Amino acid sequence: MKRCFLMQIMIFILVGNLLNGQTLSKAKLDNFIDSLIRQNSIPGLSIAVVYGDSIIYAEGFGVKKIGESDSINEHTLYEAMSLTKSFTATIIGTLVDEGRIKWTDPVINYIPGFKTSEPYITQTLTIQDLLTLRSGLMDGDTLSGQNRKDLIPKIQNLKISNSFRLTQSSYNLNYALVGLIEESVLEKSWEDIVKIRILTPLEMNETFTDLPTALCYKNVTLPHITEKGEVLSINWSDYSLYRPAEGIYSNVLDLAKWAQFQYSSGVINNKPIIKPETLDYIQQPQTIALDFFREFFNPEANFMTLSHGWFVSDYKGYKLVQMGGLSYGTTNLISIIPSEKIGIIIQSNKGFVFDTFVKINYKIFEDFFR
Repeated sequence: MKRCFLMQIMIFILVGNLLNGQTLSKAKLDNFIDSLIRQNSIPGLSIAVVYGDSIIYAEGFGVKKIGESDSINEHTLYEAMSLTKSFTATIIGTLVDEGRIKWTDPVINYIPGFKTSEPYITQTLTIQDLLTLRSGLMDGDTLSGQNRKDLIPKIQNLKISNSFRLTQSSYNLNYALVGLIEESVLEKSWEDIVKIRILTPLEMNETFTDLPTALCYKNVTLPHITEKGEVLSINWSDYSLYRPAEGIYSNVLDLAKWAQFQYSSGVINNKPIIKPETLDYIQQPQTIALDFFREFFNPEANFMTLSHGWFVSDYKGYKLVQMGGLSYGTTNLISIIPSEKIGIIIQSNKGFVFDTFVKINYKIFEDFFR
């Protein structure tokens, strides 16, 4: 009898939690977001919320260009920026599954001519060091060239941090090098690799890996900045040199598929894409992140760590997996609680609005866990 009573309580709790997510109040959330973007002079914003296999909320707010009336919706395309890093890291995971590489393989095994100013680091720097941004290479994101291979001879002129494997630096250079490794192993361009291994299997048909193709998409927004108190639109930027770090252009509906994949056990449409244990490993903390990332993504966190293409922290006892993408005129954030199969994707056509995103995140999570 007592056991039966306890079972009834457990069922009530589980169903109650499920209903909280499924009955997310659209009207209240619409009003909350609309109020925030007006208060913070944000021209436009798109958001999607996933729960299990479903997108339970998807909406657009505001306009694509300040001063004009063309409205944003859930299909509107943005510069996804550093959200790209999680795609590049996942490709490495698939190559690990296939036995083609190891996380701890030295970079010099795959990039001919790779050399840093410190012989020890040249010999010992690993793929995992790059993915977790702990290469120690300083000011690498300022390098220029016609293509990614042009970066290689310039690396030996970069300073090395005194805190090798402890300090995050050269965020985009690290991933540009990972992209070169993937191209070396698979003998294809990084752009084609992403399409073949991720975008096509996940049916992310509104996601692009180069700016010219993205601009052919009919539903695009312009980035915006605030200058002398006025919000102004600016042109999109072409990140071709650092595409493995920040070269994806996407919308919240396609990124909702990416968020769902993160708690899918690596299977999409009954087709295994990556081993469950590898997907889990990609999301495991590897090193302590700089504290300003906590302020960006999850100020209530007790800790903030780096994994492979993701930041991992805590929310009310749950593991929270996040990645932000930022340019002068665009802000993006994916937040996932894998154990509960919840994900939130937010994109805005204004830069440096993570504080607004955090408020939206906490509002939604509170509805789920109230």
